Amino acid sequence: MGVPDEAKKKSEELAGQAQDAFGRVTEERDLDTAGKGDQVKNDAEDASGQGKDPSGQ
Repeated sequence: MGVPDEAKKKSEELAGQAQDAFGRVTEERDLDTAGKGDQVKNDAEDASGQGKDPSGQ
């Protein structure tokens, strides 16, 4: 995974965390759930290595 891909994944992870936190603070259950969903998706991609083909293609 190249630097741009890693940066994109990190920004998506941070956006999910922010959405989760904002949803909890404002008691907006939809935002809280969506933020947690984004975080789980990113964690799953990291664990499975599906983000990119190791050859970079």
